[in-house]
Amino acid sequence: MLRLVSGLVFAFLMLPLLVLFPISFSSGSYLRFPPPGFSLKWYARYFGDVAWIDATYRSLEIGAATTVL
Repeated sequence: MLRLVSGLVFAFLMLPLLVLFPISFSSGSYLRFPPPGFSLKWYARYFGDVAWIDATYRSLEIGAATTVL
C-alpha cells in the first residue's frame, strides 16, 4: 500500500513536467501549449541573462544549506 501511495504522489508531483518540458522548446513569443514550433530561444534567454544564473546559484546554495541543516 505504501508503494502504491508513494507512486501516486510521485506521479502527481511529476505530471506538470510532462507539460512544461515540451513547452520549454516553444518557438512562440510566449509559452503556450501545444508549442507552435521548435526553438531553443527560451534556453538561450535563460543562459544569456546573468540575473537568472545568479538566482539559480542562490537557490542551489540555499537548498544545499537547508539539506545540511
